Amino acid sequence: MLRLGSPLLVRGVAAVSLTALAGTAVALPQEEGAFFRAYYLEHEAGDLDGALELYRAAAKDRSLSKADRARASKYASACEEEIAARDLARLVPEDTILYVEFNEPGDQLGRLLDQLGLLQGSEHAGGIAISPSLLKGTLGLRGAAVAVTRIDPTGGMPGGVVILHPGDMHAVRGLIETALPAGGAPMEDIGGHPTYSVEGMAFVTLAARKIDASTERELIEGVLGRVHGDTDDSLAEHPDLESSMALRGQDLGFFCFNAEPVLPLAQTMMAAIAAQEPQAAMALGRLDIQSMRAGAGRLGISDDGLSMDVSLQLDEGHQNLAFNLMRMPHVGERTFHLVPEGVAFFAASSLNQQQAGGTGVTDAQGRPVVTWMDLGREVFGNIVDVAIFSLPSISSGPHGEPMPDAALAMTVNDVQRSHAIWQLVLGIAQGATGTGDTKANVQKMGGMRVERFDIEEVSLFLFAHEDRVVISPSQRAIEAAVGAAKGSSVAGDPAFAELVAHTSKDHTSVLGVSLGRCASMAKTVMPPRELREVAPYLDLLENAAFTATTRHSDTQLSWSARLTGLPNVGPIVEQVVRAQMNGGKRYQTAAAPRPRAQKKAQRKTLVARAPKADAKDAQLAALESGEASVSVMSSIFKRLADAGKTEKAAEMIPAIAGQLKNDANGLNSFAWNVISSENGEVYAEALLPVAQRANELTDNGNWYYLDTLAHVEIALGHVETAVAIAPENRDARGRDAMRALQRFEKALGKDLDLN
Repeated sequence: MLRLGSPLLVRGVAAVSLTALAGTAVALPQEEGAFFRAYYLEHEAGDLDGALELYRAAAKDRSLSKADRARASKYASACEEEIAARDLARLVPEDTILYVEFNEPGDQLGRLLDQLGLLQGSEHAGGIAISPSLLKGTLGLRGAAVAVTRIDPTGGMPGGVVILHPGDMHAVRGLIETALPAGGAPMEDIGGHPTYSVEGMAFVTLAARKIDASTERELIEGVLGRVHGDTDDSLAEHPDLESSMALRGQDLGFFCFNAEPVLPLAQTMMAAIAAQEPQAAMALGRLDIQSMRAGAGRLGISDDGLSMDVSLQLDEGHQNLAFNLMRMPHVGERTFHLVPEGVAFFAASSLNQQQAGGTGVTDAQGRPVVTWMDLGREVFGNIVDVAIFSLPSISSGPHGEPMPDAALAMTVNDVQRSHAIWQLVLGIAQGATGTGDTKANVQKMGGMRVERFDIEEVSLFLFAHEDRVVISPSQRAIEAAVGAAKGSSVAGDPAFAELVAHTSKDHTSVLGVSLGRCASMAKTVMPPRELREVAPYLDLLENAAFTATTRHSDTQLSWSARLTGLPNVGPIVEQVVRAQMNGGKRYQTAAAPRPRAQKKAQRKTLVARAPKADAKDAQLAALESGEASVSVMSSIFKRLADAGKTEKAAEMIPAIAGQLKNDANGLNSFAWNVISSENGEVYAEALLPVAQRANELTDNGNWYYLDTLAHVEIALGHVETAVAIAPENRDARGRDAMRALQRFEKALGKDLDLN
């Protein structure tokens, strides 16, 4: 006897069921099966083209009922719309003046939030993040486009068409379908789709998948005609907009301005201006308005950041004076070799074409003789490239004020003449400041000759080598420039690898900014109190970089920008939100009353989670293998310190300092964060060499680093040493450090002069 649920009975029932299903499938008409196949291709496989073919075949099959053929035709029309909506520019008229489109804002924003650590399910998301379902429900728009086709010169409402594809936002479409009959008047259908007039100003048509609105019925008819291939002209196929439309992709936003339809209006306006203002007419004439063709731009979100491009296109053989005056020779590989590797930022452009041969007058030995004409020739003929760069470090200025390690670098056609010109200019400035000596002090840096000119309290360094000349008040910047001349240039800098790789013919200027390195510079000059507040935010910028380029050809001017290495702000956002929810205090788990058994279990969990100095967890394993980063070691230090393992924590300090040995800001920040923390004095002995190293790297010229060192010394009981650290300069910045040391002076029974 078979029991209910026995394996034999289950297998028997399954076999009968499969046989029945198979018989049913065979009994179905072939075209009825095609409906299911088409539905699967459309909704599951995403093969709209294959589904459309099956729907069309079913719509023509006379063996099906009239209702089934109508249903197949309806599905085919919806598929055609879906396919056409992939490229909304193909649905608007060719004579569109201004076109703007948006693509899948929900998916695009989700990609951005993922990089920022604010999307649930992302690798680095914090405990508080946005759900992808929320994005899909509120920003699940498939696409939208606005096309302006007519401009009223009297200032009236422009004409055009709007195309909206709600995608999966069924609630939005439902809301529109509900509101239209209530707020609009039904009109004659357009293309078999319900149409309404809204306040007599616009027509709205509810197509199968999208919604079309326009000031004119004919424009909606044109959109539907392009969907089904009944109308040929479209903006996407405009013969003069090929380069502008090439910017389009699956980006968040795109716009295109077509100047051709408005040229007659522009010419009429210019004629009216010329009749009243002859000077204005002359200026407008040099802009050659008739040569304007198009402008375009895009905003994109990729897996590695944000990007934006803007371009302007003119006719061949145009006479636009402003366009031509802005054009510069293109930058190239030689330009990047001017800039040292590891810079915080740099900007470079080209002034003149590179060419061989000297310029100007020479003496009997062939040496350049500087004449007054050379000053003009230097700028308008000799200098090829100009670059400004800054290292991620700060030196002390003549009065102890912070001074960026920056330099001006140039490639030149005639390096001997440039060298002679700058020697003359700097030598005269040196002699005029009181010494009377116009000759430079020569020294060696990296085995190369560098000249120093002392102008009042500022030293300017001059480095000339092969085809380059570099001038800087910073010895560090000159040393880096010497390194670039030896091959250690930004061309091999990972932070700017993409910029270097994509700079090609027609690029006339480049800009590169490492936000992380600039943040490092900012930390150097910030007061300790402010630094403690913003340091966590600045640290997030470690891998962020901003780059921009200008491209200028005979007929096109474009500007491009990229922001990559976006910071993971998820954990910090969580902390801020938790703090706000907790009345502005640091977030803590709510201490609600719990049963005794639950409290006991919680204590066991806390004990299990407590840091163990000798635990072989992942972080300690990384430490022992020598692969631990500064952040990992700092995390271990904090765990040990929080657990009261001060001896073990102190043992971590030399390892952390070893990783930061050449990072003055990193050394100072770590030393200050520890010594200024609760019970920080217990680590003073281990922190002393850390604070000393930070000041050694900056030649004892940074007041804030000296302040940190003084705190360490006083924690060790070295009051006199702390007082002796006070700098001699009494400027505004020096006073900050001296006020911090005033309490040390009081410990000795003395007063510190702050005037």
